[in-house]
Amino acid sequence: MLATLVAAGLGFGAHCLATLSGRKGEPILIATFVFIIVVIMTFMRFFPKMKARYDYGVLLIFILTFCLVSVSGYRNDQVLKMAHERFSTILVGSCASLIVCICIFPVWIGEDLHNSVAANIGKLGNFLEAFGDEYFKVSEESNENNKLHLQGYRSVLTSKSSEETMANFARWEPGHGPFGYRHPWKMYLKVGNLTRDCAYKVEALNSYLNSKIQTPAEIRGKIQVPCKRVSLECSRALKEMASTFRKCRFGAHVALKFQQWKFQW
Repeated sequence: MLATLVAAGLGFGAHCLATLSGRKGEPILIATFVFIIVVIMTFMRFFPKMKARYDYGVLLIFILTFCLVSVSGYRNDQVLKMAHERFSTILVGSCASLIVCICIFPVWIGEDLHNSVAANIGKLGNFLEAFGDEYFKVSEESNENNKLHLQGYRSVLTSKSSEETMANFARWEPGHGPFGYRHPWKMYLKVGNLTRDCAYKVEALNSYLNSKIQTPAEIRGKIQVPCKRVSLECSRALKEMASTFRKCRFGAHVALKFQQWKFQW
């Protein structure tokens, strides 16, 4: 909305300056103003932070509004009225959207991001839980039940773009939830990156399931118990972290469990 207001004002100003040069110089000045503004805005879109946070909502809308007001004014003398109508339309639409999405039927993209990050951690825990049974071939029934868990980690590998998009939108939301206006959106991205790092290691483990060269049965029998125990304990830790993350609880008991497992080993 602010981008529309500023762009409409600049477009009207460009139109007024262009009209001072007469009918012959007006199209030249308008084209020059449009070229300069579009070049500046397009160049700003190459900055990663600007593109991530303001690409569509500010930069692109600014370009469209400025071009619409300034260029349309060349053949329409009521440019101020057109700029006012465009701004009024966007203002009414924005207010209606805010009232519906905040007061009537709240929709928080930050909550979706929160649940998505927690779900990704849980998917890794599900994989490790199923990995031990699948690798050591406990039973055919367990293999069928574990196939879904063994494939769930793949969605974690491609979750970066969606998480960044949700985090950018979440920064514009009013304060809500346990953190209010101090919601740590950047920390969500850090946790998401660490989760993907774990997912890449999980993918390396998954390659052992389909490898043509398998460990001999004799060696598998010797390492089956400790390997399954490690897999199960790591799965419990990840699931506990996912539950703690989702419920926003203090994670002291998770650290205590890690210490207990450390001493047990």
